[in-house]
Amino acid sequence: MKVRISDLSPEGLVVKGSISLENLNSRMKEGRTQDITFVLTPTCDLQIFPTHGGGAAASGTVRSKYKQECGRCLEPKEREIEVEVRYVLEPRPDGVIGEPKATEDGAFTDDVGLVYFEGDQFDLEELIQESLILPLSQFWSPPADEKGNCQLCGFNLKADVDAPTRTTIKLGDLLKKAAKSNVH
Repeated sequence: MKVRISDLSPEGLVVKGSISLENLNSRMKEGRTQDITFVLTPTCDLQIFPTHGGGAAASGTVRSKYKQECGRCLEPKEREIEVEVRYVLEPRPDGVIGEPKATEDGAFTDDVGLVYFEGDQFDLEELIQESLILPLSQFWSPPADEKGNCQLCGFNLKADVDAPTRTTIKLGDLLKKAAKSNVH
């Protein structure tokens, strides 16, 4: 999703589009949260305005769905995600006269919400991917109600331990199931 700075009018640009689901899942496989898979192409609803100095400010929302194992029953569950995004996009500064380029010593590196770009255009896809990935937790466990029932799947570990008529879940069985799901 590339945007050219010189094409931005003073009124800004509304971007309603999507990013590649395949690229997002490939990036997910590179990290530690390999058990999370996006199942819906992420859609973006952004507004981009030019700023003084040749940069831009972008804000809006990104939505998608992903599958992740429930932290209680270990069954894959589909969840929705909606993320508010805000980026400040600035042209990468040239080096100071008489000194090496500022980027070589790390003085002008990207920061949270601040991204430097070169040339007349920037690509939002990696930024949007990061915005979707960062809020995820590989240790996610859905909330439980006052009786201990999972609000997502209804599983109640406490009831299984307390009630002799129900099938008890053994830690060893959970570990075996977890090990199977991590084998690729």
